[in-house]
Amino acid sequence: MSPKRIARALVLAGIGIVILAAGILSFSALRRLGIAAGWTPGLAALLPVSIDVYALISTVSWLVLAEGEADRRRSGINASVAVCLSVVGNGIEHLNAFHVLTVGWPVVIAVSAVPPVVMALSVHLAVRFLAETEEAQTVPAVAAETVTDDGENGPERAVKGGWKTLPEPVKISRAKAATERLKAEGTPVTGASLAGMLGTTDRTGRNYLAKLNAA
Repeated sequence: MSPKRIARALVLAGIGIVILAAGILSFSALRRLGIAAGWTPGLAALLPVSIDVYALISTVSWLVLAEGEADRRRSGINASVAVCLSVVGNGIEHLNAFHVLTVGWPVVIAVSAVPPVVMALSVHLAVRFLAETEEAQTVPAVAAETVTDDGENGPERAVKGGWKTLPEPVKISRAKAATERLKAEGTPVTGASLAGMLGTTDRTGRNYLAKLNAA
């Protein structure tokens, strides 16, 4: 095994250990906060699960699944809010443990509001993820057209497959061609009409229409 592979394995193992250790520490503090807010010990254990697991999946969604500048910005805000919930919850519990802060009715209300808020955010994340999965399986209306490369990757070639499999320059080119086609047909150019032409979701249509307008 090469030194680089050994180093990569050590880094990944270290990351796993850090995530596990941090998760256990956060779990302990948030569980005590849940008990202080009035839940039974068994139910209080679900508070750190709901907060920290959501922080984990929203961060992965931000770094991997987000598409376009607007989507990345929204996903980044979502992930930051999730992490802040965990940080604030841990801080309140430790302040309470040192008798600096008393868990009064404002804290109880705030902690009780966490489950429905996290549930709503998780549903939003799930809907967005399912929409992107459906979009990736959709063959664009112009997918079989020949795309001319810029000379760096070779001669003309035909690109087929879902929208998410296409390189960004190809997406921009197809969005521009679809916009020109809509104008030629006398159809109003909107995010929805562009999405229908490309075979994508309305959100993606709006994103690429904004990119074309900015360009």
